[in-house]
Amino acid sequence: MKKLFVITAILAMLAACGAAPGPRATVEKAFKAMQNADGKALLECLSSEAVAELNESIQEMKETPEESAMMMAFLGLEVTADEIRNLDAAGFITLLLKSDMFSAEVANMNITYGAERIDGNKAWVEVTMNGMTDEIQLVNENGRWVMDEGFDMF
Repeated sequence: MKKLFVITAILAMLAACGAAPGPRATVEKAFKAMQNADGKALLECLSSEAVAELNESIQEMKETPEESAMMMAFLGLEVTADEIRNLDAAGFITLLLKSDMFSAEVANMNITYGAERIDGNKAWVEVTMNGMTDEIQLVNENGRWVMDEGFDMF
């Protein structure tokens, strides 16, 4: 009987370690990634559709890297045309998150997480940021909850 209990406990621990995090955990990871200026971690929280849209935008930037560098300078982002030519999605997000404009905004964020609502392959997590409450929509992709929409709160 003791052996059965130990085997059951081990199986339960393994199942918990391999379980996909819920929608709220994904949203919390995304905001933590923003606070840490970790583009790679934030990218992992996005749906494949959102990543594809981001990659399309980056590809457009690469078609006119000099112009893109000037436009980014207007946003306070110092990046050269050569850097844009070599930019990937995670690098682009990190660049944005490390910008003076964005890092100042993130440093002052007061975030609380509210209700989580799941309906089939869609979910919503209530987030209050600096007194403003909104819901972030997620979808279940291949057993993982990922954010389906941009951050309308910014």
